[in-house]
Amino acid sequence: VEADLWISLGGWDSQDEISETVDYSEISDFVKEIVNQSHHHLLETLAKEIIDKLLNTYPLINEAKVTLRKPKINNIKARLTQCHYQKKRSYKIALALGSNMN
Repeated sequence: VEADLWISLGGWDSQDEISETVDYSEISDFVKEIVNQSHHHLLETLAKEIIDKLLNTYPLINEAKVTLRKPKINNIKARLTQCHYQKKRSYKIALALGSNMN
């Protein structure tokens, strides 16, 4: 499993502190847990689950790309099968327009 993360680091005054970003060791353990507890027939489904859970759990991640590789799945046709899945965080915005003029 390979994960590329796009992270929001804050403004110009952000500090050089682990609390200002995500802990990569924690992310690694989080992804390993998903892989070990999940059973999927398709690499694509597992990749989607990993990204959805990353985006739901870590608010600083704006976008993620997961690459899954499965070597020697079928030696006759391919020595390596891989899947890439990428997703950006979506935001819902509500805008109310009105007037307080009587």
